[in-house]
Amino acid sequence: KLSKNKENKNLVYNIKLDTIQKKNIVSKDQAGDPNEFEMFVATKFEVTNKNAEVLINRLIQRKTNYKNNSDKFELKRYEDLIINTLTDSILDEIFSILSSLNDS
Repeated sequence: KLSKNKENKNLVYNIKLDTIQKKNIVSKDQAGDPNEFEMFVATKFEVTNKNAEVLINRLIQRKTNYKNNSDKFELKRYEDLIINTLTDSILDEIFSILSSLNDS
């Protein structure tokens, strides 16, 4: 829930976030091993008021491609970094959208 006080009015918003993450193989080498991956993160973002009226309903998506690494530990660390970067980008957009509620 997000609350704000505007001109002595107490406004309450309900926020619902549903996020999915997918890792897809983009290309393979001649032996059939993955060469390149795509990391995809999507968040469905909905804001409603106290009367359950939908004020905002958006799907925000981010993706990036990256090369495979024979060192699986390093690959996992890099994938974690990619997920965090994509998620931060989505959060930046969500915060920007939420700040527009302050203007209305």
